[in-house]
Amino acid sequence: EPVYPKDFELDEQRGHFFLDIEALTSEPVSYKYLNEEINGECVVIHTPVNSNFWHCSIRWILEDGTDLHKLKRKKRRSESRALLAAAKRLISQKAFFNIENYPEIAEKMY
Repeated sequence: EPVYPKDFELDEQRGHFFLDIEALTSEPVSYKYLNEEINGECVVIHTPVNSNFWHCSIRWILEDGTDLHKLKRKKRRSESRALLAAAKRLISQKAFFNIENYPEIAEKMY
């Protein structure tokens, strides 16, 4: 268990945002790389960790089925800039800053 302030610090200057996982899942993204239009989609994967069972990871899958996270380092660096710029736009469109109420987690999410 992390101990404050030894293991982390609280930065009151930083903000936060929320994402609706269902609104991101399978959301298409497109970008240009080397003058070619490439399509991909957002995939949300349940990746629990010791301190947070509900932890999820957002992955970007290219149209050929390749997970951007698994591309070779050199290619990932060059191509990922274009994809991550598109991903950032998508996240900024989908993000919200306040939660009015907390809906019950759907059973299919367990």
